[in-house]
Amino acid sequence: MKNKGFTLVEMLVVIVLIGVILTLAIPGVIKIVENKSSDSYIYQMKLIDQAVNLYQIRYKGELNNYPTASCFELDYQYLLDEQLLEEEEINCQGKIRLNRINTTNNFSTVYDLECRDSNNVKFKNRSNLAPNGCVELGLEYEDNLYNIPAPTITGGIPTWVPTEVSIYVSNSGIPVGDVKHYEYYTSTSPATPTAYVEVTGTTNNRVVISEEGTTYVWYRVVDKNGNISKWSNREIVNIDWTEPSAPTITALDGISSGGKHSSEFVLMFGGENNISGNSYYYGTSSNALTETASSIKVTADMNGQTIYVQSCSGSAICGPTTSYVVNIEIPEPIVPVEPEDGE
Repeated sequence: MKNKGFTLVEMLVVIVLIGVILTLAIPGVIKIVENKSSDSYIYQMKLIDQAVNLYQIRYKGELNNYPTASCFELDYQYLLDEQLLEEEEINCQGKIRLNRINTTNNFSTVYDLECRDSNNVKFKNRSNLAPNGCVELGLEYEDNLYNIPAPTITGGIPTWVPTEVSIYVSNSGIPVGDVKHYEYYTSTSPATPTAYVEVTGTTNNRVVISEEGTTYVWYRVVDKNGNISKWSNREIVNIDWTEPSAPTITALDGISSGGKHSSEFVLMFGGENNISGNSYYYGTSSNALTETASSIKVTADMNGQTIYVQSCSGSAICGPTTSYVVNIEIPEPIVPVEPEDGE
């Protein structure tokens, strides 16, 4: 017997069935590819958002150079060049604009980007960016660093104090007329800040520190050409608001300051307004209190002197002094009179 082949009708039926299957399957495959591309684009945009935020942190000083600018424009390629962003499945090009919010140092982000994935699927995130008027970022900021001397600052207090402390620029490092503004940085760490650290703020030449604890302060200066100095010397501020009150001085025999004592006596230092654990310093001069004790024995040779006492906390913060006038009058001993002869 001869093998019987497919008839023309049978072949046409197979071709039609294959066509129907492809018609049903291809849109689904295309949809899967589009969804994958869309997911990659959404993920890439999240990475771009993070890169823009990193740029604002790293180059905060560049933005501060233009305190009155309402907007800034950044080329997308700069994020790649500075290794703030990596591209994998999505490649983009275009511009990014940072709009200043109400004259603050906060910004909103607007994108004008065109992106393609490996399958040449195109995505656009476009807004009407201003054609001009925005400061262009990422050009010469690196060259502006350290081109001028650092300022000198003063005002730090290494001992503990219960008050606000002013740190100010004592020498600009450049002619005052060339100063655009100063930037200061505060930290609880003594490590010198890097060039791109996010500055605490800008000021003319003075900042007041009121935070309790240890604060380290640095300054740098920006000139009218946008050149930025190194950070200044470091100043230290130690603030502890728990200042002790003036101590009480109580005589053991109950006699008040200036009262007459008929014998040597003991002075007790303390008072309920003083913090537990304080140290008491005393002496005969309010400017030189050197002895430490919670009580002293007052002797006759101290008659007429004034005893000054001060309470100091563990942070070496001392309160006002209290004084006590010593007045001792010890009666002369009575000498018995011997009777004369014949009496």
